[in-house]
Amino acid sequence: MGGDGAREGRARIVVQVRLTREERSRLAENARRAGLTVSGYVRARAVYVGCDEPRADAKLMRALLSELGRIGNNVNQLARIAHARGPAAGDAERIASALSDLSSCAARLRRMIADAELPGRRNR
Repeated sequence: MGGDGAREGRARIVVQVRLTREERSRLAENARRAGLTVSGYVRARAVYVGCDEPRADAKLMRALLSELGRIGNNVNQLARIAHARGPAAGDAERIASALSDLSSCAARLRRMIADAELPGRRNR
């Protein structure tokens, strides 16, 4: 067992379910709308429904992620302008730093969304 003892309870098993093609399509669409894989969606809906465990507001986090995307787009446009006219002293570094920060923040937000929708997962 070594270092795997802590992970033992988290090992995944496969469960098969029979669906019609229409049901499978509907399942895939529902998972897509939720921003999850089919496996994650089924797990969230079948295992964690009715959990009393507090969860973050995934809808709000998705809205924040969308806002981050818009901000990133604006920063990208500023970078294009700076590139077209030639960057002023420090422009390129500031823009690169801002894009890096946005990317890091978006990655953290994606993890938060996954954790909120799958309460069995914990922030790592």
